Amino acid sequence: RRPYDDDRIRVVSLASFHKLHAGLLASWESILADNPTAWLDLLPGLSVERAQRFAPVIGQHFRRGRVELHPRLPRAAIADLLVDADLYLDSFPFGGFNTLVEVLAAGCPVVTLEGSQARNRFGAAVLRRLGLPEWLIARDWRGYVAAARRLIGDAGLRTEIRARIGSRERVLSLLAD
Repeated sequence: RRPYDDDRIRVVSLASFHKLHAGLLASWESILADNPTAWLDLLPGLSVERAQRFAPVIGQHFRRGRVELHPRLPRAAIADLLVDADLYLDSFPFGGFNTLVEVLAAGCPVVTLEGSQARNRFGAAVLRRLGLPEWLIARDWRGYVAAARRLIGDAGLRTEIRARIGSRERVLSLLAD
């Protein structure tokens, strides 16, 4: 667990490397830009060697350098990171499903961008199924950035969303119905 005096706001993405593109990275930079304590933990499932090779490339998209590109981690370490995370950013146009279930089961708030194809509607469907606020489901990049900034800027709101997500058992039972 994170220390109570840790003022860093941990934003996480488990988007695989092939899902990362300039538009997505630019939106994440925009999300972090206004809050100096926000930090992106990016876990694209790369080997240590590939993570070292691509870290400078990813870092070029973040003016303030508040991104950490992690190499592939064991699932238990990822689960621990998700429990401590303040916000999860779903990728677009290829959103997650299995990952989102894992993220939400850890109680982590999620922002997603809903598209017009199945590959980018899973996140919205999952959040709706859990009865989470509709504003967490963006319709465009501007809404995606605004929703993430809103959560980053309000610790009480993050706590409220965590409470609405509920327990791991609640998440899994609602999604397995």
